[in-house]
Amino acid sequence: MVVKHVLFFCIWVCSIVLVGIGASVTAKQNAYQDLFSENTILALSWTAIGIGIFIFVVGFCGYCWALTDSSCLGALSEDNMTKGMQRAINETYDFQEGATEAVDDVQRTFECCGASGYKDYKTSKHLQQGYAVPESCCRYFEECTGGSKGNPDYPNRVWTDGCVHATKYTIKNHYNAIGGAAFGILCVKGIGVN
Repeated sequence: MVVKHVLFFCIWVCSIVLVGIGASVTAKQNAYQDLFSENTILALSWTAIGIGIFIFVVGFCGYCWALTDSSCLGALSEDNMTKGMQRAINETYDFQEGATEAVDDVQRTFECCGASGYKDYKTSKHLQQGYAVPESCCRYFEECTGGSKGNPDYPNRVWTDGCVHATKYTIKNHYNAIGGAAFGILCVKGIGVN
């Protein structure tokens, strides 16, 4: 694992050196005009900058891929997501407006309920009296909130997936789109540098 990190660090250093050389030559193009034509200097320097940026992006994507290879980091991230969501449900849901809105938004967006499932609401300190789950857990705007905390009267009307699982599933299924969008933004920003 350490070898991967050292390799990616070396790739990043090489890419930064290429960008630095290209930028240096571009900045000092007047000094080299006697040796080469201005077009040749600019073409070489921008080629070095472009290759350096490309290598940096490819190295960064490879580094991110290597991180997903690490089951330890994946479990740590999932564990942090679960703990954070459970803390919000248990301590601040229906008590702090920002936390309530955030949890509701996640549950509506990812069609999920609780961190691990709707039973997480059994331990919620501030869930409205008489509610088994929040309205944001209800499927297709059906009434599903009746029952005791974490035990809805109509569990078939409640999203059963936990939000941590639903979020990871959504991200995993959209890796290519997320990566493409990030690369597209990078390209637009790179063009804007000129």
